[in-house]
Amino acid sequence: MTKQVWVTDIPRPSGSDIIVVKLPEGGAASRWLAQRVANAIRAKIPLSEMDRDVVVLNSGETGDLPLVLGTSPAAERYLSAVLADIDDYPWRTMQLAW
Repeated sequence: MTKQVWVTDIPRPSGSDIIVVKLPEGGAASRWLAQRVANAIRAKIPLSEMDRDVVVLNSGETGDLPLVLGTSPAAERYLSAVLADIDDYPWRTMQLAW
């Protein structure tokens, strides 16, 4: 199944970026599905960037905070802390199969 998602890079103070994937409503309601999305993203990036964290935002209903599921607890915490500013980053679309 191929879906269109939105992707951006969020810099961390430590210097490494987090790849953030925004899914349509109901896109990945579990950690297992979010891991499949992270694997699909990693299949599309250069090998030199494989160590980057990936965080999946699963949009909820309007007004709800998105579900934040990442490849590490630290990435999830950092993204949750900057969630209010997430729409200010430049987003690009990408087709993913998971």
